[in-house]
Amino acid sequence: FKTGLAGDTTPPSVLLTSPVDGATGVGANTPVAVEFDEPIDPNSVTNETFLVTGDLVEIIGSFRITSGARIVTLTPFTFLRTGVEHTVRLEGITDAAGNELPLTEFSFATSDRGNLSRTSDVLVEASTEFSASWPARNLVDGNLGTTWFTADNDTEPSAEITFLEDVTV
Repeated sequence: FKTGLAGDTTPPSVLLTSPVDGATGVGANTPVAVEFDEPIDPNSVTNETFLVTGDLVEIIGSFRITSGARIVTLTPFTFLRTGVEHTVRLEGITDAAGNELPLTEFSFATSDRGNLSRTSDVLVEASTEFSASWPARNLVDGNLGTTWFTADNDTEPSAEITFLEDVTV
């Protein structure tokens, strides 16, 4: 016989995803984020329970859990595969009480070109690094080793830069 309030028996659910389900033209350097309706158990988030695949290839990355354990962001170790549909499968993620998120899936398609959109700060200095042959492989900013762009499928030189505020170039 128990008295008092019942324990939490409600599983978490997904409120928002980024990219949104069905999005197209998503940049190859885009992180994948999910917002839950309640805090989740950070220990339940792994590359197996937050599975991202593109063209049947698993996308591995690091996780950042923010906003009181309600937002999980996967930052891939490499660019997302370009020009293909990616599927995000959430299965086995639990809340603090151990209630498991029902299987949840969403998908989005990446652009067939690289993307230079930056998630913070402003790109104020850029230089190009070219391999011995065309096409260009990388565009980096002043932070050595920061790769912004991969253009293996391009036949003409091009770069697309998005600034987050007014700049003089």
